[in-house]
Amino acid sequence: MSDVGETFLVAIRVAVKSDLPQILVLEKPVPTASHWNANQYQHLIDNGLVLLAEREGSIRGFITVQTSTDEWEIENVVVSEECQRRGVATRLIRDVMDRARHRKVSRILLEVRESNQSARALYQKLGFTRDGTRSNYYRNPEESAFLYSIQF
Repeated sequence: MSDVGETFLVAIRVAVKSDLPQILVLEKPVPTASHWNANQYQHLIDNGLVLLAEREGSIRGFITVQTSTDEWEIENVVVSEECQRRGVATRLIRDVMDRARHRKVSRILLEVRESNQSARALYQKLGFTRDGTRSNYYRNPEESAFLYSIQF
């Protein structure tokens, strides 16, 4: 296994229904993930965008995006523990940004827990700016959400 911080090579592809069991297993132990049921993920596979980061036939990360308007919203970014801080989330987000530019999307929105310093630093590194705060938005534990966006 590589040293922490070294890029972890993955292939990015669009999710299909048969990926749902692996998606659910991957997101379950991640405390910062939005924990959804299979129907919610299936809805985004059918009506939005779900990208997977895959290596050796195994899903190592995923991103879910609402794409129903010209403003997309990143709903969930999950990376397996062994792949964190190795560029997987960066690859997923950059792929979404490339697709958004290609489809002439005006901006991408997202919200993140105030305590999730690593995600906030990543979004800022990728050019997202903080637009506001939703006080006491999250539960278990209760904390505020920071709102970010990037315009194209």
